[in-house]
Amino acid sequence: MKRLSLKISALALLALAASCGKSGSGGQLVGEPNTMNYKPPVPLGMVYVPSGVLKMGASDEDVRGKNDALIKTAQMTGFYMDAMEISNADYRQFTNWVRDSMAHVQLGDFKDNADGTQRLDMSKRINWRDPDLQDQLATFFIPAEQSGWGKKELNNSMLTYHYEVFNYEDAARNPTQPRTNFIGKYDVKIYPDTTVWVRQFAYSYNEPIALQYNWFPAFNKYPVVGVNWNQCNAFCDWRTRLWRTERERMHQYFESKFTLPNEMQWEWAARGGRNEAPYPWGGPYLVNKKGCYLANFKPQRGNYAADGGLYTVPVDRSEEHHV
Repeated sequence: MKRLSLKISALALLALAASCGKSGSGGQLVGEPNTMNYKPPVPLGMVYVPSGVLKMGASDEDVRGKNDALIKTAQMTGFYMDAMEISNADYRQFTNWVRDSMAHVQLGDFKDNADGTQRLDMSKRINWRDPDLQDQLATFFIPAEQSGWGKKELNNSMLTYHYEVFNYEDAARNPTQPRTNFIGKYDVKIYPDTTVWVRQFAYSYNEPIALQYNWFPAFNKYPVVGVNWNQCNAFCDWRTRLWRTERERMHQYFESKFTLPNEMQWEWAARGGRNEAPYPWGGPYLVNKKGCYLANFKPQRGNYAADGGLYTVPVDRSEEHHV
């Protein structure tokens, strides 16, 4: 028994000695490598806005000549930003995901997780044209007698996205409070308000485009309209969820979440890296030598078509016009 105890003690001492240094390090501090190789991804459709110094608030345009716009210097950290606006097709991916997820909840389509919890089974296809399924999801539809067209249609106004956000800043300032105190819960109606085409243009016959703009295939690449700040934040959270789920499925790192640009980021990107310039191209003119507008403008008084777009134009055009 005595000899056995000595052997155990010797093995323990050997293990302790081995843990003090990394094999091949020569006793030097060499750092512990990560378990996975890392290559930073470039999100699809985004461009990198590099770091720099921004002078906020001033421009070459001071109509009153008061020079009263306070200039603030801000150090900008590089970030990714969408190269183009979010299109109808992009946003429709969001609304269709919310629609299908709500339907899966009502149909009871869940999968069991290893830890005993459950998750939605989004792999099951939902055939919205199936009459039997429509009967099961009757609450999702507007009855034919109320639709105005004499046929049943999907009630898009009921599409609601639920998400939760942990406020790290408040939690860091109040470390003794329970973490649940800093979880914000939001339920957002996410379908675009396409009636803006009618409400904001009182003397135009815009009813056809209001009825078709969000879903008709010809408008797939046109910028989504009628979305508010809350809906944009909900879209960012869903986009983050989509990205994170795929990264985790592939056993890859998740870097950060998608957010709306803050004031400094927007101004830094809009100025194109130029300080105190009203336009990213630097010059004071709105048109080039051919008379073409250099950006999105509503020239003159209500002349929407002067820049080449009576309404909106596809997001991949160099000159866009927005509602």
